[in-house]
Amino acid sequence: MHSIKDKNEVLLVFSTTLQTPHVEAIFDYIESYGSKYNQIYYLDFIKKAPYRHEYSFRKYINLKLFSSRFFRNGIIKSINTTRKINKIKSKISNLHYLSCSYEADSHISSNDLYQILLTYSTTELGTSGVDNRIDIKSISDTIIRATGALEEIIHNNKLTEMKLTCLLFNGRLPIDFAIYNVINRRLPSATIIFHEINNYLHKVFYTDKRIHYVELFKDEIVEFYKLNKSTVLDLYFKDYRRGVKTYSSLEKKYITFFVNSPDEFLFTYDKPINQSKIIFDLLSTDLGAFKFVIRVHPNICTKDLLARNYWLRLKALYPDNVISFDENVDSYDLCAQSLFTVSIGSSMAAESIIMGIPHLLVGEQNWHHHFTVYSKTNEDRVVSDVIAFKEQVLLGSVIITDDDKKIAASTIMFRTYFGKFIDPIYPGCYPNKSSKHIDDTLVNEY
Repeated sequence: MHSIKDKNEVLLVFSTTLQTPHVEAIFDYIESYGSKYNQIYYLDFIKKAPYRHEYSFRKYINLKLFSSRFFRNGIIKSINTTRKINKIKSKISNLHYLSCSYEADSHISSNDLYQILLTYSTTELGTSGVDNRIDIKSISDTIIRATGALEEIIHNNKLTEMKLTCLLFNGRLPIDFAIYNVINRRLPSATIIFHEINNYLHKVFYTDKRIHYVELFKDEIVEFYKLNKSTVLDLYFKDYRRGVKTYSSLEKKYITFFVNSPDEFLFTYDKPINQSKIIFDLLSTDLGAFKFVIRVHPNICTKDLLARNYWLRLKALYPDNVISFDENVDSYDLCAQSLFTVSIGSSMAAESIIMGIPHLLVGEQNWHHHFTVYSKTNEDRVVSDVIAFKEQVLLGSVIITDDDKKIAASTIMFRTYFGKFIDPIYPGCYPNKSSKHIDDTLVNEY
């Protein structure tokens, strides 16, 4: 193993997936910005990992898909990644390759291990990770051994004495989450650069902010709004909503709570808002002529069994109030028929404002709370504020301006200007310039 000796600016590149475009992002960063660093170390956490998100078999993946993943991410990408590393090394003499052993002891706490498993399982395994006995052993083993491998590298190479920049994929998947925890604990002065895919344009981007902490991007939202104020609503309706629909004539029947998926805030916050308590409190509140309706996000169908069963049980208890994840109900129609909407940070908060429907925002665990277009409350007074807000809306004292709509649209569309197109390693299917669906003339990029 090559030892890390340089004590000046050092770039640690963590290779944790061979999925396109994330593996390509690593090489793009090295080639684009590698000259800034005295030494670059490519840390291969893939080769000996017991479980890989983009490759390992999962019991709910069909044989055809698994075979495709095995071929793409297990054989072709491995060969081409090795070739790419060697090609770059021939051009960049200070690039060094280290293969992680996965044999060292780990110091990960049981709480951290559980949190990583819970976060991953609710989004990826189709069942609760702590109960999934088939997948859980290899995932746990990977987390523990990845933690130990990085601890060993830090100790053997005295990384605590160096000025470090770490390049890491988003920080949410098991290996990445484990690596992030170790960096945070052992290398607190290191700069972490996250790479991620921009799903709006199929571009990759790099940021020193944790990608799932969307509230940290306030400055980017404000800048986007300033640059695109005259076109942002056109951009939203043309490329996000794919057309304009008139709702103004619909009768107002509901006060609607748009649900956030639990993993969206469990991962991000140590003490997340108690969404369930808010919902139950409002279910027992007299809202007069307006029915309180809960719209469960359709993406819950992709979450774990416990999450799905929770909402199905609530639907059974309150069949007239709960619109479940598997019901074919247009959320925009529902919003248009609402006197106002409520959420703890759903994307429908912004979309309600764009449609001219007032929104009551609970708490500050989102990016919306930075902006004055939303009325705000907190967990402790949500019931009384919902009642008071209803009266304010009925009196016509809640006004939504065109600027409010543009700011709300900017909170959705600001991400369109993040990133750059890069060529995939064959046979990667994206990012692909031909798949671009947003008109660049509408977006001022920087």
